[in-house]
Amino acid sequence: MTKKTEDDFYDDFSLVNDEDIAKAKKNKTTKPLKLSSSKQRNNYEKVSANKEIDKEEILQGEPMIEKQSEEFLVEYEILDEPKETKESSKAKLPYIGFAPRLIASIVLVPILSLLSIYLLYHAYVVDDLVNIRYTELGVITPKNVNEETIDLDIEYQFKVNELSNLSLNYQTQAELVIVDKENEEKVYYQETIPLMEEQDNMIMQGDTDNFHDNFTINKKELEEKVKKYQESYPVETTSYINVSFIIGHHSISKNSYYLSDTSNMSAQIPLLSSDKELEINNLDIEKRVNTRPTIRVKSVGLLGLGILVSIGAVLSLTWALILIYSTIDQKSLYDKTVGKILKKYKKMIQEVPKVPRKTKKQIHTMNSMKELVKLSKKWKQPIKYCVIHERSKCQFFIEYNKELFTYIIKEVDLENKD
Repeated sequence: MTKKTEDDFYDDFSLVNDEDIAKAKKNKTTKPLKLSSSKQRNNYEKVSANKEIDKEEILQGEPMIEKQSEEFLVEYEILDEPKETKESSKAKLPYIGFAPRLIASIVLVPILSLLSIYLLYHAYVVDDLVNIRYTELGVITPKNVNEETIDLDIEYQFKVNELSNLSLNYQTQAELVIVDKENEEKVYYQETIPLMEEQDNMIMQGDTDNFHDNFTINKKELEEKVKKYQESYPVETTSYINVSFIIGHHSISKNSYYLSDTSNMSAQIPLLSSDKELEINNLDIEKRVNTRPTIRVKSVGLLGLGILVSIGAVLSLTWALILIYSTIDQKSLYDKTVGKILKKYKKMIQEVPKVPRKTKKQIHTMNSMKELVKLSKKWKQPIKYCVIHERSKCQFFIEYNKELFTYIIKEVDLENKD
């Protein structure tokens, strides 16, 4: 094995220039210099800028093996000390391949779709068609009317055609009323006398509900008030006691229909020597509740969660379609243009593996394929076709009498023209 001389070494390698090292030393940097191969992109040696690079020392460092020499371009750069960053300290996420991503997105679509349907179905409630008929019967009966008191008996019954849940509230009151004798719509005096406080939340669990109670009114006391009023205001009047029994009906939360109304019965009992007769308005009515099927929100939380899951299902479906679409071989404008030419002039075109040599030839660049076709027909020469870069650049050419006629198609030119 022969030892390479210094001249041979410099023929094989291009080291750092002395003037560059001197420049680095002048700046008094202590940062290392990197000697690297631009061919293999590997670092070969790091030396300090303050250290003289002895060429003889490099030559004697490692024996050189005789073999066909390769060209290396050695470059140097001043490197900063490596600093650990947050990004470099974090572990990189594992790469997920195309097939797992496609399978995951396809599997998620039916799962999220079914889950969203389940959540939305339970977030709403559908109220069925309702056709409820109910009747009310009520009677106010004055008993034992004398100079001192008036005894009243009140009976009430509620009936419904099917099992229902309603909240009923009852209220009984009496009013002392003094009106004009000739015009009863002209009221001079009115005073409310409560007989029974309002009773709420009387829930019917069955199809009937009954109310029965007795009340006593102090007739003598009310007549004294009427006399005092007549003495103070010398007008002809008529006075009476108006007893009312008021019933309120209300739907509760378990009902699939809405009901809110009132009904009442009354009795007018004359006072003093009034010529007004006893008037009793009993209750005997029938009502209906008819509703169409309606949809209402049962749970806002389930509704919101169902909407979010639905959005997730749509995104999964979109991502799956994007992945599937990416697998389809899409023809570019370049592929369409070249394919059209090869199909149209297939009898005139001959594909070759390499481009022609240009040495000692006069080169002519054609602006269109039609110009090349005219020359081919004129000289009866085949048009040769060569792929320079797959799906991005190709060349059509004719060689004739040391002249080269070429037409080159580039993908970038077609895109810019488009």
